Amino acid sequence: MTNKSNSKKKVTNACAAFCDGHSCGQAILTTYAEQYNLEKEMAMKLTTGLAGGMGRMAKTCGTVTGSILVIGLAHSSGKTHDTVSKQATIHAVQKFSQQFEETFGSLECKSLLGHDISDAQGYQEAREANVFRDKCPHFVEGSVAILEDLLNQKSDNNNLK
Repeated sequence: MTNKSNSKKKVTNACAAFCDGHSCGQAILTTYAEQYNLEKEMAMKLTTGLAGGMGRMAKTCGTVTGSILVIGLAHSSGKTHDTVSKQATIHAVQKFSQQFEETFGSLECKSLLGHDISDAQGYQEAREANVFRDKCPHFVEGSVAILEDLLNQKSDNNNLK
């Protein structure tokens, strides 16, 4: 399967997972779980608290934090003193975050949704305005597209060695 068709499949899978009831962070990490030998159930557990901008505090969007977990899986060796992979991970997180913010205008759930879902009234207003249905799938789709671009660049660089 080509990178382009694989990327499209990842976008489709993540959006379907979100529309099927996964939180935004869960939709991202579970889409990549198999690729990085992570059990889907564990991916679901790890990302449960990311929903609604980290515990529905309307902070950093769950698609961003879920994507950062994927970047760690892709770039980090998991070894304490591997400064090369740590720097590669940090650089990729910065690049992802910059591209997401350029695309959507913010990393913050409150700004992205146009509602402060950290309180009951704001959450209810967001539900009534259908922002989770109308806006969030775009953030999931955009996050996977940015991730795929970054991961394909990493793959291309590895193939050049």
